[in-house]
Amino acid sequence: GLALARNGGPPFVDILYAEDGTVFFAGAEAQGLGAVATAYAGYLHVVPRVVSGLIAILPVGIDVISAAYAVTATVLVAVLALYTYFASRVLLDSWASRAILAGAMILPPVAGQTVANLTNLHWYLMFAAFWAVISRPRNAAWTIAAATIGAAAALSDPLTALLLPSAALAVHHYRSRRHGLVVAAMVAGLAIQAIVALGAEQRIGAASSWADLPVIYALRVAGGIAVGDVHLTSVWQRVGWYLPVVAIAAAIGVVALAIALTRKWRRVIVVASAFNSMLFLAVPLLVRGTEGLVPVAGVSPPLHSGRYFLSPFLFLVLCVAVLVDRAVIDQTRTAVVIGGIAVVW
Repeated sequence: GLALARNGGPPFVDILYAEDGTVFFAGAEAQGLGAVATAYAGYLHVVPRVVSGLIAILPVGIDVISAAYAVTATVLVAVLALYTYFASRVLLDSWASRAILAGAMILPPVAGQTVANLTNLHWYLMFAAFWAVISRPRNAAWTIAAATIGAAAALSDPLTALLLPSAALAVHHYRSRRHGLVVAAMVAGLAIQAIVALGAEQRIGAASSWADLPVIYALRVAGGIAVGDVHLTSVWQRVGWYLPVVAIAAAIGVVALAIALTRKWRRVIVVASAFNSMLFLAVPLLVRGTEGLVPVAGVSPPLHSGRYFLSPFLFLVLCVAVLVDRAVIDQTRTAVVIGGIAVVW
């Protein structure tokens, strides 16, 4: 409900977002559930296709169709956030820290483009898939849930392959049959994506440069988590390059503290998260192109393409949640001060 109510313009339930209408609903009307095997932009989008096939069956007008997309997408994000809340126990002991992490999925201060639509659901799926492969399922039900999330992410976006290093570390650490099944489900989904991608027409992105990535990360991810996209333009116009410089310094400090405050396998998870925060920015943007995303002094910063910053943001929030967790659990003066600053931030 909170996620659906946040839009400052027309209600989300009155908006049929971009590819939700022009690709997924149109495909479902033309082919039904047969559209599931149809590639778009060079890869499969199984979850949006399946949901669209079910929505297209509804004997209602387009106004209800738009509401069905917005509500279904938001409910699915809430379910993934709930899964993350429980699966993140592998790293976070306190309910408060896990609530911050799950809440960041439902009410992100960045990437408004990803809210209340199925088109961008895959970014949330991939973050939930990280927890599916980095934690060990407790029983058969959790194994099925984790395997379903891992396979759904892989079958909806080939970028799920970026989680393979984290999955390999977890396989080596747990050496568990149940956990192995979860990773196998994700790998099977990626194999299907690879077969489809080989036969699909690929899009050519804009110009890319590795040198653009640090500045884009500093402004859109670190700056976004510091002041939110809503205030990013006004703060940039007032303080200019001080914003990304201070924000990235703070983000580096948060990651360093999170690593210092954890031990053994938990430290590995934090390092993997920090690595993924950068990886999930670099690879998609180098494919899409960094052109037009680099801020210029004295000019309003480019705030489009917000979907590319959701995953990096969530992996960075994980490190903030670690500081809160240590404050709640340790209750030492230093931990409380650090955790308090993290909560305010």
